[in-house]
Amino acid sequence: MEFALDGIAIVPSSQHFLRIMPGPLFFKLNILCEAVISESCFLLKHYENGIDNVLKLIERNLLAMPFRLEDELSSIKILLGKYANIPMSLADGCLVRMAEQNADSVICTLDSDFKIYRKDRRKVIPTIIPADI
Repeated sequence: MEFALDGIAIVPSSQHFLRIMPGPLFFKLNILCEAVISESCFLLKHYENGIDNVLKLIERNLLAMPFRLEDELSSIKILLGKYANIPMSLADGCLVRMAEQNADSVICTLDSDFKIYRKDRRKVIPTIIPADI
């Protein structure tokens, strides 16, 4: 099973989040994209070592980014239009598209919008979301 991580969820220094998430999650290769890395760094810019921790995950090869926005642009534009009322971020659109491409994927997120998003038009996206969100 592959896990896609969204936003702040990938920060290993976030102790509260690590207690919520199952241990094996952080021992698997995590698949994501540059848009998620960018959003994560933006959200963590005010946290001590926040951006550095994200970049260290890449340096340690714990994150893989095989997704190419250029190749998936038409599909992502459709998703962004479909969920414009939420609104869906580019990073969220990329993760939904990645979930469509990887049938066994699970998205680990703190973003409750993933309870609304659907892959392949109607399928619920498997997620790991803390219960209190």
